[in-house]
Amino acid sequence: WLWKYRPYAGMLDRLWDLRFAVLSGHTLSVYRRSDLGADGRGAEAGLNEGTAAGSGAHPRNVLDVRGLVLRVEGLKRRKFYAFALENTEGEQLLRLSAPGAAAG
Repeated sequence: WLWKYRPYAGMLDRLWDLRFAVLSGHTLSVYRRSDLGADGRGAEAGLNEGTAAGSGAHPRNVLDVRGLVLRVEGLKRRKFYAFALENTEGEQLLRLSAPGAAAG
């Protein structure tokens, strides 16, 4: 589970949303909790190879991470480690954070 930054969130929306991420080979797939069922428990059991087997869930973001740059932002608010995936031109494609340096 990671937090995904939403730079275009409205004034009343959260800037960071909890997402389930799966890295399979060179493909990073990011799912919304609501796409995994009401409680999100299907995530750990039902996701592999970037798909939600049997649940009908589809990833909201799919990135081929080959050639992308991982920019580590470091500790934010004394509890979250933020990082971003960027293309070679420096364009930010996805910004995520985890509640520790080695979230698992």
